[in-house]
Amino acid sequence: MKKKIFLVLFAAIAGTSVLFADGTLIGELYYNLNTSKKTATVTYQTKDGDNYADLTAVNIPATVTYDGVTYNVMAVGQDAFMDCLNITSVTLPDGITDIARFAFRSCEITSLTIPASLKTMDYGAFFGCDKIASLAWNAVKCDDFRAASPWEYAGVGYNATAPITTVVFGDGVQRIPSHLLERIETLTSVTIPNSVTSIGEFAFAECKNLTKIDIPSSVTSIGADAFNKCENLTKIDIPNGIITIETGTFAECTNLKSVTIPNSVNTIKGGSGFFDAGAFYECSSLAEIYNYGETPANAYSAVFDGVNKSTCKLYVPRNSINLYKNAPVWRDFYSISAIEDVQALENAEADNVRSAKVIIDGKVYINRGDKTYTLQGQEVK
Repeated sequence: MKKKIFLVLFAAIAGTSVLFADGTLIGELYYNLNTSKKTATVTYQTKDGDNYADLTAVNIPATVTYDGVTYNVMAVGQDAFMDCLNITSVTLPDGITDIARFAFRSCEITSLTIPASLKTMDYGAFFGCDKIASLAWNAVKCDDFRAASPWEYAGVGYNATAPITTVVFGDGVQRIPSHLLERIETLTSVTIPNSVTSIGEFAFAECKNLTKIDIPSSVTSIGADAFNKCENLTKIDIPNGIITIETGTFAECTNLKSVTIPNSVNTIKGGSGFFDAGAFYECSSLAEIYNYGETPANAYSAVFDGVNKSTCKLYVPRNSINLYKNAPVWRDFYSISAIEDVQALENAEADNVRSAKVIIDGKVYINRGDKTYTLQGQEVK
């Protein structure tokens, strides 16, 4: 009681917010209470590691009440549940805005749902959580991770530890933060809703087992190196609305075979340095590029370094073929032909026309022996 009276008097004299210096136990959890703002931060009582020794599940409430006053729970503090090896599940309320460094380090969490309200999460918040297999990310607009992701510890070589295989971004998410899933090599499945407008730099870099990702048409910005070293991606359709393909975006995607570039793209970046590799640097398996740009995009000189331009086929609008054959970088491709031709051939394949086919003046014909026929069976003389 004396402590409370002293704090209240101090607040009245100084006119400042009051924090209980030690964790205040409410229910099963300890909190730092801000009596001025009526907010609470989940914390620990002491750092001896025994505060939550008996807890297996953490259910953080949206509000807590202490001495008749209700506080909104806004944050999980630094080291709050660090090394609590018995904790296997965590429930975060919508209202949490901040998760601090090492908040859940080395917990045994198996799945995780991030609420829409989250604004900031420090690096290493879930470092050492080596049992998290699925992530539901609902944060509408969370800050970028600049040093390392929540699964990494910047002091030990940026090694990610969470074995996440599945990520679902919830409806309403606007931005996928930079570095969010960097180096999650176990990741195989990603769901991105149409509410997402931007993907941050390095967001999926080095997700080496990611074989497919559908980028929705709502995305208008993809950061540098976003899919760098996603070596098992085989096909990428860049959405119409992207204006610039940044440096290293798909660099070293060594199994990437097919890329679609929309008409909206006017710049493709990439230098020759380690930190500014070409957007498609060392995409050594790239076999076809469908480029819908009527005017050749400004492609930096090193954009396609490591791509075999003698075998990779470049398809462009028919009326733009000559423009590409004379444009820097694009003219280096040995095979430049019309998108309309390859699309016609694909349509013919879909109609189960099994004979050998040829394209003459943009039209598909069937070869049988030494004769040529239209798709309707009429012989071409």
